[in-house]
Amino acid sequence: MSNQLTGSLPSFAGLNSLQFLLLNDNNFSSIPSDFLSGLTSLQQVFLDKNPFSAWQIPVTFRDASTLQVFSAVSANITGKIPDFLGGDTFSSLTTLHLSFNYLEGELPASFSGSPIQSLWLNGQMSSSKLNGSIAVIQNMTQLTEVWLQSNSFSGPLPDLSGLTMLQKFMCERLCGYGSGTGFFCESSIA
Repeated sequence: MSNQLTGSLPSFAGLNSLQFLLLNDNNFSSIPSDFLSGLTSLQQVFLDKNPFSAWQIPVTFRDASTLQVFSAVSANITGKIPDFLGGDTFSSLTTLHLSFNYLEGELPASFSGSPIQSLWLNGQMSSSKLNGSIAVIQNMTQLTEVWLQSNSFSGPLPDLSGLTMLQKFMCERLCGYGSGTGFFCESSIA
């Protein structure tokens, strides 16, 4: 059972002591552009399963640089994954869950060397979906799980031997070829 809070989310800008923001499983309709502006103590944000009107992760989001968990599964996010979600801005971000949105474009190069452990990008619903190479994954050495299935990635499957903590690599229903192993659709390690 979930709450049924409705309407636009208010701005939380300037709430410097706010650490946890759990707003998932409601009926919020929109997010203000300054939603996370100035939230310098924020550690966890959950926006999953809200029927927001289409929105992109705003640049002001980088103000929440202490963020450890950002989960916005089925939250109607559009556009590209911002470069600033990499390790330079978010040096503590261990969980990034953006499944079942409308994201498109390539994985940001800034993911290389990031502290992300759990990366869920599966099931994008835009026409072009997430696409291009997944080579940056091989440099995300903290990963324990990565969900990429049901996108339009292509190219060789990178060498994952450096991902010594990896437990789940979900990449079925992709469009690409593995290096020396042939087509890498319908592949998963569990």
